[in-house]
Amino acid sequence: MIGQLTRAPGCQMILTGGAEETPLIGAIRAAGGAPIALASVVVSNNTGPAHIAAALGTPLVDLYALTNPQHTPWQVEHRLLLHDVPCRFCLKSVCPQGHHACLAKV
Repeated sequence: MIGQLTRAPGCQMILTGGAEETPLIGAIRAAGGAPIALASVVVSNNTGPAHIAAALGTPLVDLYALTNPQHTPWQVEHRLLLHDVPCRFCLKSVCPQGHHACLAKV
């Protein structure tokens, strides 16, 4: 799918991750032909890249885990993609239920 998006007119990708994910990111870039450039929109889960995009005023699609309602983007055009779960707003970084349904079902 990333290959299709990068071939769309005006659509470029930036891939991010931790140091341990460098080989995976390289493989995805190579397979999809994704160049690195300034983003006109960011698609991210609710982590650092989402907050950086919001701070820079870049429109954002946030795969939102519902763990903390204070962590939604603000003052930037955005869409939250979420799956409501009974354990929403648990305020935990690691799923205490062990199912991660709030993100896995997005």
